Amino acid sequence: VYAKVYDAWIQIVLPDGTPLAYTPVEVAGIGTLETDSDGTIYLKQLIEGTYHLTVTEWKGITYTPAILDTSVEISASRTYTVEVTNAGRLVVKVVGGTKQGLPGAEVAVMKDSVVVARGVTGADGTWSVMLPSATYTVTVDYKGFTGEKSASVPTNGGEVVVELSTDVFIELFGVAMTFSQFILWIVVAIIIILVLAIIIHEYHVWRRKRMPQLFGATRPTKP
Repeated sequence: VYAKVYDAWIQIVLPDGTPLAYTPVEVAGIGTLETDSDGTIYLKQLIEGTYHLTVTEWKGITYTPAILDTSVEISASRTYTVEVTNAGRLVVKVVGGTKQGLPGAEVAVMKDSVVVARGVTGADGTWSVMLPSATYTVTVDYKGFTGEKSASVPTNGGEVVVELSTDVFIELFGVAMTFSQFILWIVVAIIIILVLAIIIHEYHVWRRKRMPQLFGATRPTKP
């Protein structure tokens, strides 16, 4: 009895094409192999047929239901691409007190207290990442102003948008301020201006008293 055998490269990707890198994949009847940086596992001399693939762990975290639970038909020596359907896109929008987008905010996505993704918001205050479907904790930090919110990532490449609001009203000289801090800054600036005006006025008064010959009437000369 002869059986056809093939070498197979199985690449596992998220819905946007991102490789599921360095992730353990259980191949039924063979064992567990870890994907490389391209999300690929190599299976040598497989007998032609159907092989079941299961992925339940990613970045050290166990997912329930499984991230991937599917079969692939091996019929030739080539690369087989398998898409994870149990995944979706998380979009994080960081806004200030007037709903303005805040660029440069640091974003961290956590599951079971483990950071699974990090990023920085763009010019419009948003940042996105494709993740296995699950509930995550999203935290943001914008120049000392922080926020946190829970988000559930959908399946089949769906998208969820999470908006995190901060009290940032305006930014002056690189310093983020709340509305009350901005008002306080204005009040302090006005006080400083008034104090300087009083000092200048008092200086001129003092100068007139100390040097009358420069500002007052000159002494008449003898005939």
